[in-house]
Amino acid sequence: IEAQGAGLPVVCTAVGGMPETYVEGKTGFGIPSATPEDLAQAVLRLVRDSKTRSSIGKKARHFARKEFGIERMLKRTLEVYQGAESIFDRN
Repeated sequence: IEAQGAGLPVVCTAVGGMPETYVEGKTGFGIPSATPEDLAQAVLRLVRDSKTRSSIGKKARHFARKEFGIERMLKRTLEVYQGAESIFDRN
């Protein structure tokens, strides 16, 4: 997420919670096999294609700041508190 926020495309293994942190093919690449060769292929794709790297980097920056920025965090936190408040109001 931090790399995307800095405008860098992501190359990672597509396991655990990782797929929730990027958009496949738009903000980065998740590699299901996790072999060094497959990871290297994805990285080399970005290294060799500056246009794709730049485009994905811009999208990654926008995505990370929109989905994981402070404004979103505050909004979600307030929603949780407001939801809890309604639970207590019923009792």
